[in-house]
Amino acid sequence: AGPAAGACGGPAGGLARGAGDGGVALPDGRVSGVRRSAGAAERRQALLVVSHDADALAGVADRVAVLYRGWLAELGPAERVVSDPRHPYSIGLLNARATLATVKDLRGIRGDPPSPIELAAGCPFIGRCTQANSSCESDRPPRLVPTGEDGARIVACGRGGVVSVL
Repeated sequence: AGPAAGACGGPAGGLARGAGDGGVALPDGRVSGVRRSAGAAERRQALLVVSHDADALAGVADRVAVLYRGWLAELGPAERVVSDPRHPYSIGLLNARATLATVKDLRGIRGDPPSPIELAAGCPFIGRCTQANSSCESDRPPRLVPTGEDGARIVACGRGGVVSVL
């Protein structure tokens, strides 16, 4: 039997872009074929991949957690989080990535990153959030199921995720 868990990380998260088959680049340069497996849960196996490459993550992961400064912003099925993010940070992170689209404006996340040694009393993302309100200043955001969803995803946001204003 193989290992029960594995992990890879780094600038590209160890994901082999050219593999196209859900391959994971190992530290020695080999590419391991990692595929979603219906039996992985029964075998109690897991792979933790740390990466900024959302498209590659969606190709190898069943679930994705989006972290901001070590704080959980959004957690849910990989395809849903990547294709329809609900937390303001998830949206900003995905809008800032380059794609092969013929035309796409890259949009960074507004504001400056906070000092790594200062912890916000309320929401860690408040200084950069487009939808912050007064409760975000003092309270840590609750982990909520976005409105109209089935409970497979949670967002750490007092508003339950991005609220459409139009």
